[in-house]
Amino acid sequence: AEGCDASAAVLADIEDMWSMHARACERGERCYADPATGFEVVTEVAHKKRGKCCGCGCRHCPFSHANVPMDDRPMRIQQPAWLYRADVAG
Repeated sequence: AEGCDASAAVLADIEDMWSMHARACERGERCYADPATGFEVVTEVAHKKRGKCCGCGCRHCPFSHANVPMDDRPMRIQQPAWLYRADVAG
């Protein structure tokens, strides 16, 4: 049951991150603070303003990480961004 508790905590953190991202995008903000680390995370709004993938493997890349070399993707692209993308009008 201990593993289930850890999985639930990870899912809660992921949901919190996506909620924070959605709220930041709704306000037109370029970044938000990651709840787990405190690091600044670039929003989809900022990426769209840039107009192309920067190749860094950003969490909220709206360009499907087009400029991240395929060999580097497993190391660079942070989960769960690889699997999920917030639907944000912009």
